[in-house]
Amino acid sequence: LLRDAPTSSEAVHALGSMERQLEHMVHLVDDLLDLSRVSRGAITLRREPRDLRDILRHALAIARTTFAERGVTLDATLPDIPLPIH
Repeated sequence: LLRDAPTSSEAVHALGSMERQLEHMVHLVDDLLDLSRVSRGAITLRREPRDLRDILRHALAIARTTFAERGVTLDATLPDIPLPIH
């Protein structure tokens, strides 16, 4: 498909959609492979106490960039108290 550069707007849109779906599938397969490695003991998870707010701040920062590229604003309010998880 890429060799025969699409000329119609429908073909360009379809190709873009296919590329996005392929990217999602690659991430899904990678996640499944990681899960398989963990369940087989090939990867050892290191558990440690964390503040969930830090993890959420990081995820929100990544999501905001993606959302902003699409013209969407993402707002979230996190509590002032720590949210400990293990």
